[in-house]
Amino acid sequence: MPGDRTATGAVLRTGRAAAVNYGEHPPQTAPFRDRGLRAGAAAPIRVNGRLWGALATASADPDRAGPEMLEPLESFADLVQLAIGNAEAWQTLTHQATTDAVTGLPNRQWFDQSLANEIARAQRHGRPLSLVLLDLDNFKRVNDIHGHPVGDRVLHELGARLSAQARRSETVARIGGEEFAWILAETDGEDAFTAADQVRAAIASAPFVDVGPLTVSAGVSTLTAGGTSERLIAEADAAMYEAKRGGRNRTVLFGTVPGPTAVGEGRARSRV
Repeated sequence: MPGDRTATGAVLRTGRAAAVNYGEHPPQTAPFRDRGLRAGAAAPIRVNGRLWGALATASADPDRAGPEMLEPLESFADLVQLAIGNAEAWQTLTHQATTDAVTGLPNRQWFDQSLANEIARAQRHGRPLSLVLLDLDNFKRVNDIHGHPVGDRVLHELGARLSAQARRSETVARIGGEEFAWILAETDGEDAFTAADQVRAAIASAPFVDVGPLTVSAGVSTLTAGGTSERLIAEADAAMYEAKRGGRNRTVLFGTVPGPTAVGEGRARSRV
């Protein structure tokens, strides 16, 4: 806070360890003195060269938090900043390992783990679970005509559109090339088909910057008794390729005979 005269405030202003007698600045340190505290000491914690925070102590005895406290406090602050730096580095590495660099979405590694977790939860509680695989139609043509930088922007935009359509509890991931996966927990096959077909239609209706209209083909599968992630993926993949064979820009629900409720080509129903 502006005018902070505590030891932590001194660290913020100077970047150096400080010891403060709270009787020297009555207006600014009154809340501490009202709690019986008479002195404080603090040492800076730096992470990656920047001031991250402070390690502070306070005492009712002004002689217990004086300048003699600074050396041991700084030594302990060194250990704290080492631990925080390691934790942040680990978090960064974990994020990089599980995030697709082009789209910013979870990658295949994160998707595989998320799907396994959702399947286990669905089977444990007897709840529905569906998977949608979406593949951008004729994407090679985009790269060939416009170049890979534009292709990457298209993939990024497609990922953003999919994420915007998904619920917060749902996972959208890029699992390779121009293929995306969408895990829909608490969703049966018919509702997943509806959601996927609405997304397919929305993508087809909104041109991409520098490229124009593009479409996706989508395959939908739903978890059955004793189902596994491998089976769920294989069924969604088979449905997606059926959509490709049927002319692209289609949504196919696995295990159904192509028809009004099995193949989407522009129809849309409300998603509950």
